[in-house]
Amino acid sequence: MTESDPEQDIGNASLLFSKLSKIVGEIDRIPESGFNSYGDYSYATERDFVECVRGKLAVHGIFISTSVVKHDRERIKTSNTNGESKMKFLTTVTTLHTFIDWETGEKHKVTSMGESMDSGDKGLPQAITGAIKSMLMKNFLISTGDKRNSQTTSPSEPRAAKVTANPHFDAIKKIQEAMKIHDCPPSLLRTLLETMTEGKVSSLSSASTEEIIQATKLIEDMSR
Repeated sequence: MTESDPEQDIGNASLLFSKLSKIVGEIDRIPESGFNSYGDYSYATERDFVECVRGKLAVHGIFISTSVVKHDRERIKTSNTNGESKMKFLTTVTTLHTFIDWETGEKHKVTSMGESMDSGDKGLPQAITGAIKSMLMKNFLISTGDKRNSQTTSPSEPRAAKVTANPHFDAIKKIQEAMKIHDCPPSLLRTLLETMTEGKVSSLSSASTEEIIQATKLIEDMSR
Protein backbone atom coordinates (compact mmCIF):
# COMPACT_ATOMS: atom_id res chain seq x y z
CA MET A 1 0.00 0.00 0.00
CA THR A 2 1.25 3.49 -0.84
CA GLU A 3 -0.45 6.66 0.29
CA SER A 4 0.25 10.39 0.41
CA ASP A 5 0.90 12.18 3.68
CA PRO A 6 -2.45 13.90 4.37
CA GLU A 7 -0.83 16.61 6.53
CA GLN A 8 1.53 18.04 3.94
CA ASP A 9 0.69 21.04 1.76
CA ILE A 10 1.40 20.09 -1.83
CA GLY A 11 0.46 23.54 -3.12
CA ASN A 12 4.06 24.73 -2.76
CA ALA A 13 5.51 21.64 -4.37
CA SER A 14 4.63 22.51 -7.98
CA LEU A 15 8.20 22.18 -9.30
CA LEU A 16 8.79 18.87 -7.52
CA PHE A 17 5.53 17.43 -8.83
CA SER A 18 6.34 18.67 -12.31
CA LYS A 19 9.61 16.75 -12.20
CA LEU A 20 7.96 13.62 -10.84
CA SER A 21 5.34 13.78 -13.58
CA LYS A 22 8.07 13.96 -16.22
CA ILE A 23 9.72 10.87 -14.75
CA VAL A 24 6.42 8.98 -14.92
CA GLY A 25 6.26 9.79 -18.62
CA GLU A 26 9.87 8.71 -19.21
CA ILE A 27 9.54 5.27 -17.63
CA ASP A 28 8.72 2.35 -19.88
CA ARG A 29 7.78 -1.18 -18.97
CA ILE A 30 10.58 -2.82 -16.95
CA PRO A 31 11.86 -6.39 -17.40
CA GLU A 32 11.29 -9.24 -14.95
CA SER A 33 14.77 -10.58 -14.28
CA GLY A 34 13.77 -12.69 -11.25
CA PHE A 35 12.48 -16.24 -11.66
CA ASN A 36 10.74 -18.58 -9.24
CA SER A 37 11.57 -22.11 -10.41
CA TYR A 38 9.09 -23.81 -8.08
CA GLY A 39 6.13 -21.67 -9.14
CA ASP A 40 7.45 -21.36 -12.72
CA TYR A 41 6.95 -17.60 -13.03
CA SER A 42 9.05 -14.48 -13.57
CA TYR A 43 8.94 -11.35 -11.42
CA ALA A 44 10.54 -7.90 -11.23
CA THR A 45 13.21 -7.66 -8.54
CA GLU A 46 14.07 -4.64 -6.39
CA ARG A 47 17.11 -4.16 -8.63
CA ASP A 48 14.85 -3.97 -11.71
CA PHE A 49 12.83 -1.16 -10.12
CA VAL A 50 15.83 0.75 -8.74
CA GLU A 51 17.79 0.65 -12.00
CA CYS A 52 14.72 1.88 -13.86
CA VAL A 53 14.14 4.91 -11.61
CA ARG A 54 17.51 5.85 -10.08
CA GLY A 55 19.09 7.51 -13.12
CA LYS A 56 15.96 9.53 -13.94
CA LEU A 57 15.69 10.79 -10.36
CA ALA A 58 19.33 11.93 -10.49
CA VAL A 59 18.85 13.74 -13.80
CA HIS A 60 15.90 15.69 -12.42
CA GLY A 61 17.62 16.40 -9.11
CA ILE A 62 15.37 14.35 -6.83
CA PHE A 63 16.50 12.34 -3.82
CA ILE A 64 14.39 9.73 -1.99
CA SER A 65 14.92 9.24 1.74
CA THR A 66 13.58 5.97 3.20
CA SER A 67 12.99 5.05 6.83
CA VAL A 68 11.03 2.41 8.75
CA VAL A 69 8.38 3.96 10.99
CA LYS A 70 6.81 0.75 12.28
CA HIS A 71 7.45 -2.98 12.16
CA ASP A 72 5.83 -6.03 13.73
CA ARG A 73 7.10 -9.60 14.01
CA GLU A 74 4.69 -12.44 14.71
CA ARG A 75 5.47 -16.11 15.27
CA ILE A 76 3.46 -18.36 12.96
CA LYS A 77 3.21 -22.12 13.35
CA THR A 78 3.32 -23.88 9.98
CA SER A 79 4.00 -27.40 8.73
CA ASN A 80 6.22 -28.74 5.97
CA THR A 81 5.24 -31.21 3.25
CA ASN A 82 5.78 -34.10 5.66
CA GLY A 83 3.38 -32.65 8.20
CA GLU A 84 6.15 -31.69 10.64
CA SER A 85 5.58 -28.51 12.67
CA LYS A 86 7.77 -25.53 11.87
CA MET A 87 7.93 -22.00 13.27
CA LYS A 88 8.16 -19.01 10.96
CA PHE A 89 8.00 -15.27 11.49
CA LEU A 90 5.57 -12.94 9.72
CA THR A 91 7.18 -9.50 9.51
CA THR A 92 5.14 -6.42 8.57
CA VAL A 93 6.68 -2.97 8.08
CA THR A 94 5.44 0.53 7.39
CA THR A 95 7.97 2.72 5.61
CA LEU A 96 8.17 6.47 5.05
CA HIS A 97 9.62 7.77 1.78
CA THR A 98 10.40 11.45 1.26
CA PHE A 99 10.92 12.86 -2.24
CA ILE A 100 13.29 15.86 -1.96
CA ASP A 101 14.04 18.34 -4.74
CA TRP A 102 17.65 19.31 -4.06
CA GLU A 103 17.30 22.52 -6.09
CA THR A 104 14.41 23.98 -4.11
CA GLY A 105 14.26 21.88 -0.95
CA GLU A 106 10.63 20.97 -1.68
CA LYS A 107 9.46 17.67 -0.17
CA HIS A 108 6.70 15.14 -0.69
CA LYS A 109 6.11 12.19 1.66
CA VAL A 110 4.44 8.85 0.98
CA THR A 111 4.11 5.74 3.09
CA SER A 112 4.23 2.14 1.98
CA MET A 113 3.86 -1.30 3.54
CA GLY A 114 5.53 -4.66 3.03
CA GLU A 115 5.47 -8.09 4.63
CA SER A 116 7.41 -11.33 4.49
CA MET A 117 7.37 -14.83 5.94
CA ASP A 118 10.76 -16.22 6.95
CA SER A 119 12.16 -18.79 9.38
CA GLY A 120 15.38 -16.85 10.03
CA ASP A 121 16.57 -13.27 10.33
CA LYS A 122 15.83 -12.16 6.76
CA GLY A 123 12.21 -11.18 7.41
CA LEU A 124 12.79 -7.46 8.05
CA PRO A 125 14.97 -6.71 4.99
CA GLN A 126 12.62 -8.75 2.79
CA ALA A 127 9.61 -6.80 4.05
CA ILE A 128 11.42 -3.48 3.48
CA THR A 129 12.28 -4.59 -0.06
CA GLY A 130 8.62 -5.33 -0.72
CA ALA A 131 7.60 -1.92 0.61
CA ILE A 132 10.15 -0.12 -1.61
CA LYS A 133 9.05 -2.06 -4.71
CA SER A 134 5.42 -1.22 -3.97
CA MET A 135 6.22 2.46 -3.44
CA LEU A 136 8.11 2.76 -6.73
CA MET A 137 5.57 0.76 -8.72
CA LYS A 138 2.49 2.64 -7.48
CA ASN A 139 3.91 6.17 -7.45
CA PHE A 140 5.58 5.96 -10.86
CA LEU A 141 2.84 3.70 -12.36
CA ILE A 142 5.40 1.11 -13.46
CA SER A 143 4.27 -1.96 -15.36
CA THR A 144 6.40 -5.08 -15.64
CA GLY A 145 7.00 -7.91 -18.10
CA ASP A 146 7.61 -8.15 -21.83
CA LYS A 147 6.01 -5.44 -23.92
CA ARG A 148 3.58 -6.93 -26.41
CA ASN A 149 3.54 -4.88 -29.59
CA SER A 150 0.74 -6.00 -31.89
CA GLN A 151 2.15 -3.90 -34.73
CA THR A 152 5.27 -6.05 -35.02
CA THR A 153 3.26 -9.17 -35.85
CA SER A 154 0.78 -9.32 -38.70
CA PRO A 155 -2.55 -11.18 -38.22
CA SER A 156 -1.40 -13.93 -40.61
CA GLU A 157 1.92 -14.30 -38.84
CA PRO A 158 1.75 -16.83 -35.98
CA ARG A 159 3.20 -15.84 -32.66
CA ALA A 160 6.16 -17.76 -31.37
CA ALA A 161 5.28 -20.44 -28.85
CA LYS A 162 5.95 -19.56 -25.24
CA VAL A 163 9.11 -21.17 -23.98
CA THR A 164 8.99 -22.20 -20.34
CA ALA A 165 12.10 -21.69 -18.28
CA ASN A 166 11.41 -24.83 -16.25
CA PRO A 167 13.05 -27.82 -18.04
CA HIS A 168 10.63 -30.23 -16.30
CA PHE A 169 7.44 -28.34 -17.11
CA ASP A 170 5.85 -31.26 -19.00
CA ALA A 171 6.75 -33.71 -16.25
CA ILE A 172 5.27 -31.50 -13.55
CA LYS A 173 2.06 -31.04 -15.56
CA LYS A 174 1.72 -34.84 -15.89
CA ILE A 175 2.25 -35.27 -12.17
CA GLN A 176 -0.40 -32.65 -11.42
CA GLU A 177 -2.89 -34.37 -13.74
CA ALA A 178 -2.19 -37.73 -12.14
CA MET A 179 -2.59 -36.29 -8.64
CA LYS A 180 -5.94 -34.77 -9.63
CA ILE A 181 -7.17 -38.12 -10.94
CA HIS A 182 -6.02 -39.88 -7.78
CA ASP A 183 -7.32 -37.07 -5.52
CA CYS A 184 -3.92 -36.51 -3.91
CA PRO A 185 -3.29 -33.48 -1.64
CA PRO A 186 -1.52 -30.52 -3.36
CA SER A 187 1.43 -30.73 -0.94
CA LEU A 188 2.23 -34.14 -2.39
CA LEU A 189 3.64 -32.59 -5.59
CA ARG A 190 6.45 -30.91 -3.71
CA THR A 191 7.16 -34.07 -1.74
CA LEU A 192 7.39 -36.05 -4.97
CA LEU A 193 9.76 -33.59 -6.61
CA GLU A 194 11.98 -33.27 -3.54
CA THR A 195 12.19 -37.07 -3.17
CA MET A 196 13.25 -37.78 -6.73
CA THR A 197 16.65 -36.94 -8.19
CA GLU A 198 17.11 -34.51 -11.08
CA GLY A 199 17.49 -37.34 -13.59
CA LYS A 200 14.34 -39.14 -12.45
CA VAL A 201 12.23 -36.00 -12.65
CA SER A 202 13.50 -35.35 -16.18
CA SER A 203 12.66 -38.89 -17.27
CA LEU A 204 9.04 -38.40 -16.21
CA SER A 205 8.48 -36.26 -19.31
CA SER A 206 8.14 -39.46 -21.34
CA ALA A 207 6.44 -41.53 -18.65
CA SER A 208 2.87 -42.70 -18.96
CA THR A 209 0.07 -41.29 -16.81
CA GLU A 210 -0.40 -44.69 -15.18
CA GLU A 211 3.28 -44.83 -14.19
CA ILE A 212 3.05 -41.39 -12.62
CA ILE A 213 -0.11 -42.39 -10.73
CA GLN A 214 1.79 -45.34 -9.28
CA ALA A 215 4.66 -43.03 -8.31
CA THR A 216 2.35 -40.56 -6.55
CA LYS A 217 0.58 -43.39 -4.73
CA LEU A 218 3.93 -44.65 -3.51
CA ILE A 219 4.95 -41.23 -2.21
CA GLU A 220 1.53 -40.79 -0.61
CA ASP A 221 1.92 -44.06 1.27
CA MET A 222 5.41 -43.01 2.38
CA SER A 223 4.13 -39.69 3.73
CA ARG A 224 1.45 -41.26 5.93
